[in-house]
Amino acid sequence: CNVPLQLLNRYVDTIEALIITHNDDDHDGGVARILAAYPSAVKRLYFLEDRPVAAIKTFRLAKLELANGRLSCHPERLEASSRPKIVYADATTGIELRLLYPSLMENLAAKEGSSQPNQTSGVLALLCGTRRIIFSGDATVPAWEAIASRMGPHLPLTCDIMTAPHHGGALTESRRGAGVGGPAVHSTNIQRVYSEITNPDYVIVSVGSSNQYPHPNPDTIALLRQLGKSIICTQITPHCCEDIERLRPGVVEPVWPSQSTGTVRLTGAGRSKNIACAGSIVAEVGLEQVTLSIWPLHQRKLDERSEAPGMHPLCRQSAPTPESN
Repeated sequence: CNVPLQLLNRYVDTIEALIITHNDDDHDGGVARILAAYPSAVKRLYFLEDRPVAAIKTFRLAKLELANGRLSCHPERLEASSRPKIVYADATTGIELRLLYPSLMENLAAKEGSSQPNQTSGVLALLCGTRRIIFSGDATVPAWEAIASRMGPHLPLTCDIMTAPHHGGALTESRRGAGVGGPAVHSTNIQRVYSEITNPDYVIVSVGSSNQYPHPNPDTIALLRQLGKSIICTQITPHCCEDIERLRPGVVEPVWPSQSTGTVRLTGAGRSKNIACAGSIVAEVGLEQVTLSIWPLHQRKLDERSEAPGMHPLCRQSAPTPESN
């Protein structure tokens, strides 16, 4: 949570809504520090029930902060209805934040039928004038199909930016986090979600250099390229470079604040971590356009790096055909 908290401390006095899409550590792990820094400035707090309540850290924390009188709002369930729920709106600026998924029944059905909390992960859309950004959490195929059913006449949901669901990983999961159904099913899911249900110009992949999962999934990135999407990742991974440590602090010098560091950082298992690809990605959103200021520099630097031995960036590789896997 260091980077979000540093950004908040630098630019923000009041948090209109603090939203946790689901209760996995990599999505709610920093809530405690944010609430500690803004105990009375958080106007609304949203989270959902995707596991036994005793295992939801945000619940325990909010309960404590309320009891101590440090939290000025009562938390709300992150749930839509048969139509997207407006979580926040400002008529003066034209900004609106909508929750697309889940509804109460979708939340409970996913919780009842699976031990995978990602299946009830929240999906939100930020609208500003004619522009749209979609925050995908770790939403899986059932979530996107529910959104498609709800938004049918308005599909595809064309957007300037979309965060890659599940960190660019598979959209259908086994218990161990790998995709299921084979390459043909995976290709169909990517086509369906990124082209028929949504239609982003830019896809941002939030990923860590040291992650132990297949994030981002090489086939996912290749298929996104085939669909003509512009892809940008927060950190470099071994998928893209045989020795990522030699790239530190990153493909580009990360802009502060960033989780990426100029000094060597290792996991307990000895894996390199916190090496930027694009680093912290900040989008400037206006009524008429959305700007990723890092994009031109990142693309130029990535192309330069791609010529070095051992470099094979996923976002510069061709998409495989299902038969080739």
